[in-house]
Amino acid sequence: MSPLLALINGFPNEEFQTRFCSKCDAKCCRIGVWIPLLRDEFSKMIELAHKLQRDVLLSMEYIGDERVWVMSHSPNACGFLDQDTNKCLIYKDRPQHCRDYYCGRGLRINP
Repeated sequence: MSPLLALINGFPNEEFQTRFCSKCDAKCCRIGVWIPLLRDEFSKMIELAHKLQRDVLLSMEYIGDERVWVMSHSPNACGFLDQDTNKCLIYKDRPQHCRDYYCGRGLRINP
């Protein structure tokens, strides 16, 4: 099944995950960026970082007059990335920004 067809049929479906996600090297989790968070996600990330005893950089920033909640990657990777398995430790609770990012064969789709 092509990635485009997978998108139409409920992306990412099980076949897509088996073919592409299982081979993921978590590049998007290793780049030094800010992950924008919804306000309730910010609280959830604090709770999960404490529960899992993870070193996660969370802050509130201002862009102009607008308040923005962010999760920053450490110099090496997201604090919720298991470095040994390349798996997200909070996959079911990951931020919307992470949910919206899909890749496979170099294809990036932001629904």
